[in-house]
Amino acid sequence: MGVPSQDSLFATTENTNVGIRTPFRIGRWNVPLDASVVHSYNNRRSSLTFPDPADTTRTITRFYSEEFSTAVDWNTQLALPTVFTSTWKLQPSVGIQNSTSGAFALRNRNSGGAFVTQGKRLSFAASVSPSLFGFFPGIGPLSRIRHSVSPSLTWTYAPQAKVPDAYARALDPTGRSPQLVSPRSQAVSLTLSQTFEGKFRQPPEDSSSGAQARKIKLLSIQTSSVQYNFEQAKLPGRNGWTTQQLNNTLSSDLLPGFSLSTTHDLWKGTAGYDSAKFDPFLSNVSARFSVSAATIRGSRASSRANVTFAAPPACHRMVTPRSKVCLP
Repeated sequence: MGVPSQDSLFATTENTNVGIRTPFRIGRWNVPLDASVVHSYNNRRSSLTFPDPADTTRTITRFYSEEFSTAVDWNTQLALPTVFTSTWKLQPSVGIQNSTSGAFALRNRNSGGAFVTQGKRLSFAASVSPSLFGFFPGIGPLSRIRHSVSPSLTWTYAPQAKVPDAYARALDPTGRSPQLVSPRSQAVSLTLSQTFEGKFRQPPEDSSSGAQARKIKLLSIQTSSVQYNFEQAKLPGRNGWTTQQLNNTLSSDLLPGFSLSTTHDLWKGTAGYDSAKFDPFLSNVSARFSVSAATIRGSRASSRANVTFAAPPACHRMVTPRSKVCLP
């Protein structure tokens, strides 16, 4: 009499997630603590193929009737007091992070059901976010135009760390590419925010009464981050650039609810390789426009209209084969 086989159509799957986030105060400093527990289980049939330890030219395939995993993780970071608050706004921080990717403690089929842990390493970061201003003569009803530039430069660093063998085997039971060392990381990133703001001329009667002149945001430009990895630049055939695309988002109070986004592909090739050539070109243009009751004068006070045009963009090829423009 044969043994009935398991029907995969009735396999059981379980997933449990528990997360805790709480701040601890040490003097005037807040120390956030993030902890999580993630558990999964299923009894679907699965297989694993790995090299034969006795003969590496051959492989062995094993079949399993269930699979499970429990991951316990925690991380924290200490934000130190801001330095030069009125100028550079320097914000240093020190964190404790895992030596490699994955949870701090892991229990799965590959570890024999026992928990294995990796190490922790310190990470350091510092950011500066000054605000620079420039003034231009007014035009028409505007008495003056102010141009503000707010760059944000962030530096991160984490030293090299070793990964225990048992933890590496739990992540990669085949042993083909065990990660026993987590390399040192050091990178910088830069984001940019610009605003052109106009100040209206005041009538003489308002100037005498001390009323504040009305202001309007003429143009706001938000630029995505550009990143450079110092450790990647040390590898043969590589450079430190890791940003493939650059995004810019434009908005203005002159057109409430309207925003325009552009995307430029910075490299002809893959960023970070010496074979890639810096050759920016416009790859995408999209626009969004929303209308609400607050932007329509004369509408009823109780009305609440909200219309958003966000249809998928249609792409049209341009002269260069690598370029395309997406119009709403």
